[in-house]
Amino acid sequence: MKSKQIALFGTSFKQSDIKLREKIAFTPEEISTLLPAILQNTPAEETVILSTCNRTEVYISLPEDQSVREYMHRFLAAYRKEIDPEEYEHFYIYTDEAACHHLFRVTSGLESMVLGEPQITGQVKDALKLAMEGETVKTLLSRMFTTALQVSKRVRTDTSVASGAVSVAYAAVELAQKIFRDLSKQKALLIGAGETGQLVARHLKKKGIGEIFITNRTFSKAEALAGELGAHPHPFESFKSLLNQVDLVIGSTGAPNCILSKDDVKTNRSSRKSSPLFFIDIAVPRDFDPEINKLSNVFLNDIDSLQQIVDHNLQKRRDELPLAEEMINEEVALFQKWRQSLTLTPTIVALREKFEAIREMELEKYRHRTDPDEFEQMERLSRGLLNKFLHLPLSQIKRFNDHDNNNGAIDSATKIHILREIFDLGE
Repeated sequence: MKSKQIALFGTSFKQSDIKLREKIAFTPEEISTLLPAILQNTPAEETVILSTCNRTEVYISLPEDQSVREYMHRFLAAYRKEIDPEEYEHFYIYTDEAACHHLFRVTSGLESMVLGEPQITGQVKDALKLAMEGETVKTLLSRMFTTALQVSKRVRTDTSVASGAVSVAYAAVELAQKIFRDLSKQKALLIGAGETGQLVARHLKKKGIGEIFITNRTFSKAEALAGELGAHPHPFESFKSLLNQVDLVIGSTGAPNCILSKDDVKTNRSSRKSSPLFFIDIAVPRDFDPEINKLSNVFLNDIDSLQQIVDHNLQKRRDELPLAEEMINEEVALFQKWRQSLTLTPTIVALREKFEAIREMELEKYRHRTDPDEFEQMERLSRGLLNKFLHLPLSQIKRFNDHDNNNGAIDSATKIHILREIFDLGE
């Protein structure tokens, strides 16, 4: 009986540049086709493919006597011919416990470009879903991936490794939430619909902002983003008139100079001087004149203050790493213990069945020599004796894994093999 190994090979932003990651990336449609093909054409017995913008990893279970490195080379040569063999050095391989540990770290966000980012958990869940739909996971990988998702939830719930804003866009929205408490009653003006502006707008929408006005020099971009979010697009030439209506203004343009002066604000908010107006400037160069902060009931935060929030939150996350690692190590040990028990359980069952068959065979010889009451007593007595005889050896078998890797002691797999040989339990 060949033992199974769990293995993974892949590459991530830590080992490879975007050009290589683009070559190895798989779409969900490709993965759905590829998964069953892998099982049909290779020694792999289970497989899951995780492919994101920052990493692609192929998880497999296969017989222990198979070379994972050779398997990886064959896989890449068959399914990603555009990757030069010289680029194989940018791929990593993990097996068994190391593979489990790596997946738990990945799913918990500890291997992400931004420590603790939440998207990876959903991506791992999607990868498992595709494998389940393709029926390419069984006991080992199914258990390892579902455990990884549980570990991620525990790490994110019981530590601060994923708390606090760690992007300027999210920090801006987090700051707005602290200022207003209830964003549903507020109106925001977003100036600039570029990549960062889009992130800010989506975060605001997710946090339940009352209304959003979006303006951009290219009006079609403002229209497109507003259409996506149910916001109001507004011509760039007249955005200053909105200062009378909004409570929050966020600047995110690429303008070379300030687009809003102290006088602009003073002139355009005459009817709302009693209401506070908050500006968050995340543009470099700055969109808003720092002098704006001198106006009564007007408050301005620039990107430096946001960066301080981001840096503080990142440090809080880093401080939680030892605790997160401790949790992951505990869960890896539990998974390994469960996995090793898979080799023990069949032997325990087979040994009990072997002795039970002998007991029943010997007892049957006396069925017609004794009356029913005496036979029932013999039945109870023999079963009790058998349980007592088997109690110690079965208890010892269950403890085999506890003694593995102890200064040259025989490992549990060898012990199981010897035991099955002695009692002729077969494979």
